[in-house]
Amino acid sequence: GVRMFWINAYQSYVWNLAVTERIRRLGTEVAIGDLYVQNRKDDVFCGDNDGEGGGGSRKKDVCIVSKENISDVDISQVVLPLPGYDVQYPSN
Repeated sequence: GVRMFWINAYQSYVWNLAVTERIRRLGTEVAIGDLYVQNRKDDVFCGDNDGEGGGGSRKKDVCIVSKENISDVDISQVVLPLPGYDVQYPSN
């Protein structure tokens, strides 16, 4: 009900603050440590994640930008998760 509305509204507010700060600090260019979503056509998963996201989870699609792959990532692939429990945050 109303309680969940306010919780979701606050969660969105915190997300907007985080995105604003990320753009203020790093601009709109891809940066090492950003999280990004792979193109759906790729069958290969990132790093040591073996694709076991479980039950429809999309965690398996989220990768971390590194020196090795920064040139392959477009800013439109960069994501910032909603704050919550058991969430992977960018290292930058």
